[in-house]
Amino acid sequence: MPCPFCQRLTDGAIVAQNALAAAFLDSYPLSDGHCLIVPRRHEPISSP
Repeated sequence: MPCPFCQRLTDGAIVAQNALAAAFLDSYPLSDGHCLIVPRRHEPISSP
């Protein structure tokens, strides 16, 4: 299953970025302008 955050980094949804992180609008915002900030370095999602 592809990482949803990595996919958002490549689909043109970025609203701000630098060399270490990127921000994009949340798909399920709690308020107007709600953004998620994610690191550019991929970390695999693990199960407990």
